[in-house]
Amino acid sequence: MSEKQKESSSKQTKYYIKSLLYYLPISAILIFVDQLTKYLVSSNMEEHTSIVVWDGVFEIYFLRNPFASFNFGQSFPQVFYGIVITFSIIFIAVLIYFMLRVPPAKEFRLLQVILILFFAGTIGNFIDRVLYHSVIDFFYFKAINFPVFNVADIFVVVGAALFIFAFFFKNKMFEKLFPDKKKKGEEEAAAAAAKTEEADSAGDNADPADSADGKADPTDDATDKADKEEN
Repeated sequence: MSEKQKESSSKQTKYYIKSLLYYLPISAILIFVDQLTKYLVSSNMEEHTSIVVWDGVFEIYFLRNPFASFNFGQSFPQVFYGIVITFSIIFIAVLIYFMLRVPPAKEFRLLQVILILFFAGTIGNFIDRVLYHSVIDFFYFKAINFPVFNVADIFVVVGAALFIFAFFFKNKMFEKLFPDKKKKGEEEAAAAAAKTEEADSAGDNADPADSADGKADPTDDATDKADKEEN
């Protein structure tokens, strides 16, 4: 491996480490919050019992959910468990890939937040599924009979909402991250052509006197010839 390749590899490694050091601590805090709330509910409540927070509107209702967020997948529980575990692993791998790809810069801050929320939410529920084969849910809006959910679900939903917002209103961020190769090639070709034209123009406008300096003076040649004949 050449010195240039080693230097490039070293820079890439440092970049990956910097990205992970940015994402992982925040993600770890969010995952900890999710797991802590689940622990507090499961250790202090019996399943299918509730604590009324706002009578008839909102309550803490302890439920072990073997399905996906908001009870999706009730019609095929056994098959669904394998599907959701596989999908979670793939989704986590994709998130890690983009975490390493998105630069830790301010212009990509919104996308960084989205990735962190998706990652923390997915890992939070994934831990439950692996350890308990179910997810602990406890937020329940009784007034509208909304499906019971948890903190990790909130992370995923907020991340999805921000992603939709970014897709429609912050599309320049995606263009910088995933530039159109054809458009980029055309821009590079146009820049190269402009540079060539500028160089040609500079050559055409060169001072004629500079060229003349390199030519022999006929008077000097004649004088040298006369001196030789006299000798």
